Amino acid sequence: MNKLRSKSTIYKKKRQVLQDLKAESGVVSRTVEILKSRDDNINKQLEALESKKGVAGYRDTQDELEKVGISRVGGGRANSTEFHVEITFISCALLSNID
Repeated sequence: MNKLRSKSTIYKKKRQVLQDLKAESGVVSRTVEILKSRDDNINKQLEALESKKGVAGYRDTQDELEKVGISRVGGGRANSTEFHVEITFISCALLSNID
């Protein structure tokens, strides 16, 4: 009888933990939805601001630079100084377009 009580207590505790996790999962999935919608809104605002300042595609270019940088560093093909000079040159060109 004592064994049954202990198993029942353990079951109730685990069931409560499971319910808590399910509730937290619901909150997390709703948070993800909210953040995705905010991300879309922010991206639209950034695109509008880029177009207004005359540097449309800045983020796309920055993303491409990061991808190229990762592939170059990962492959060990390029000198890091050359890479930094290239990024600096492109950044200066974009910044001059903003002003």
